[in-house]
Amino acid sequence: GSFCSLDNVNIRESTVGRVCRLGGEIESSLVNDFSNKHHDGFLGHSILGSWVNLGAMTTTSDLKNNYGNIRLNYLNEVYETGLIKFGSLIGDYVKTSIGTMLNTGTCFGTGAMVFGSMDGIKYLPPFKWGCIGDDFYELDRFIRDAKKIMTRRKQIMNTDTEENLRDFYKRIS
Repeated sequence: GSFCSLDNVNIRESTVGRVCRLGGEIESSLVNDFSNKHHDGFLGHSILGSWVNLGAMTTTSDLKNNYGNIRLNYLNEVYETGLIKFGSLIGDYVKTSIGTMLNTGTCFGTGAMVFGSMDGIKYLPPFKWGCIGDDFYELDRFIRDAKKIMTRRKQIMNTDTEENLRDFYKRIS
């Protein structure tokens, strides 16, 4: 089916796609198809791509302590949002480990595998493997893992999607 699983969740002013698993607190966010935020933790003023999995207790900050405007860092550029409330931009196929704490204005590129200390980190490029060091998700492993995750939802990665992911990976590496 195309229904979401809602488990002890408080959702306010948000839009949720198909076949998501949601729990905890979600405010003013967009959660795209097949994404999970199934456990406790706060997701606020954020956009999640498809096939995202936020580990248990992953929490976004969407308001700076000084109520200042939030900046986004993306590809070594800084963008002023003009907003005092903005959480995270999380690309398709991103996974966070248990207890991940995200700073205001955090951006994760497609396929990033987020684990380790987030201290001071506001941007991870596509297919980044962990928060420290120069490691990236090996392409064939990423594709294999993504397909495995999709089968849990009775979905199959079509050839076009796989080719697009492979082309994107090659362009950015």
